[in-house]
Amino acid sequence: MLQDLREIITDFIRQIRNADFGRDADVKMLYEKASKLETRIAAIPYQGNASKIHRLLDVTDRLKKGPEVRIIQVNPFRAFSSGADTIENVMGTFQEWQEAHNHLVRNMLYGAPDFLWFEEDGKAVWIWAVEDWVTERDTAPYELITFEGGLYAAAMSVDGDDDIMGRIYSGILKWLEGSGFELDECPGHRSMGHMVNPTEEIRQALGYHQMDIYVPIKIRRREQGRTDILDCR
Repeated sequence: MLQDLREIITDFIRQIRNADFGRDADVKMLYEKASKLETRIAAIPYQGNASKIHRLLDVTDRLKKGPEVRIIQVNPFRAFSSGADTIENVMGTFQEWQEAHNHLVRNMLYGAPDFLWFEEDGKAVWIWAVEDWVTERDTAPYELITFEGGLYAAAMSVDGDDDIMGRIYSGILKWLEGSGFELDECPGHRSMGHMVNPTEEIRQALGYHQMDIYVPIKIRRREQGRTDILDCR
């Protein structure tokens, strides 16, 4: 299937390069070719798990419409933290330690109790919620913190696809413009990624890893009244 797609798209790109956009006939030809391209891709036979393709196409359709934004209140919780570090160290040394100390991690009804974000200097921070009995001695050499939580606008994305994640993030910001909320980013209170049901079995069945993007927000200020929602500023 990928080979078929490559041939179709390569042929279309070649025609674009050779086209004269000053000629109406060439512009019309490219428009007709684009319509045929969509038909040809839809007609390609696929021998694998068709549900994976359908799910990915569903994600693409959702991107065209804009993300389905949810408002989530994250309550404060205790967690061990990687601290601000390079993404290589966070996904290397820290992740190895976390996997070896998974017995400290809080049991959840579903998913995993973790968030990852980046600070302005590009350093990554990854935190995992812990059970009530966990102490600083248990999490050494990593710090045991209390994550303050807050209000977030969240939407589903695809882990590992920077283009889709960028579009989802932009879509959330666009949604905020017409809502009763506004962005509330500040150090330690950043947009975060959260893996939903991050098991290999689910990824294989679905075709990709689900990644929720959490964008920190606050209720838009009004002239009268105040809110107790967390405010970075």
